[in-house]
Amino acid sequence: MNSALVLGRAQRNTLLVDEGKPRNAVTKESHGFFTRDGIMPQEFRAIAYEEVLGYPSVMRKQDRVDTIQRDEKGFLLQTRKGETVITKKIILATGLKETLPPIPNIHQYYGKSLFVCPFCDG
Repeated sequence: MNSALVLGRAQRNTLLVDEGKPRNAVTKESHGFFTRDGIMPQEFRAIAYEEVLGYPSVMRKQDRVDTIQRDEKGFLLQTRKGETVITKKIILATGLKETLPPIPNIHQYYGKSLFVCPFCDG
């Protein structure tokens, strides 16, 4: 989102493809972030989208890019929903995912009493 914000400010046509599955989906509050200490991640994302999409050159698709191919036109992106997007440049921002250890029933504790980030909600 930050890349889209910077490109939007520079009036560059930008397509932000976001699957809508944030890494911190189980986090109740985020801490340690100036002006937003204690904010709920969903609220933070809503504010971020409002700001980013305030630039007319930025568009958003809630989707996932599954394949990228290069040809004479540039890059062909194929999305999970079956759309094809042609673009000249790409910024890959894949995000992070927690890899939890293979412990039985670990997911029933994740976000309740098991936390990845001690600063967000640990």
